Amino acid sequence: MSKEEIWQREREELAELNREDMVEDLIRRYRPMVYASARRLAPWLRQDEDLLQCGLIGLWKAAEGWDEARPFPPLARRCIENEMCTYLRQRQREVPTVPLRRVEETLVYEDDHSAWELADAVERITAPGSRERALLLAVAEGYTVTEAARRLGMPRQTAARKLRRGGQRLRLTVAKTGRPV
Repeated sequence: MSKEEIWQREREELAELNREDMVEDLIRRYRPMVYASARRLAPWLRQDEDLLQCGLIGLWKAAEGWDEARPFPPLARRCIENEMCTYLRQRQREVPTVPLRRVEETLVYEDDHSAWELADAVERITAPGSRERALLLAVAEGYTVTEAARRLGMPRQTAARKLRRGGQRLRLTVAKTGRPV
């Protein structure tokens, strides 16, 4: 059986349903396409509820807008991927926050600066909302590079590079003034 024959048979089955039931049936039939798209577009987020929800919204939009003349799967795939890509772009623009759960007394600093002075120095030398700032503050709070990178949704190597650069700027600032900024 060819693809056209399969799609024709599916159209005939769906033609028997009213519009609301047809939309629900299409969503039920093509729901696995959402999970497949999530695995293909962002394998590290394949279980992310928000990403999957955006994919389901795309599937719903495809089912609502389907003209019944052309095959449904290509339309569904495009709508699902468009919604997921929009979510991923928005997620990239967000600067996630890292919960600061660790206590100040557990931190040990090379030059014996207090955690408040170090955090203040980081905030002065980095741009507000930057990932470098979030990483430096997270590491200052006791998170490992891997934990901080995971919480901020970036690769570990990128986080390590940003931390090296931020740490160098912080050391230069402390060396110039003799104390944190």
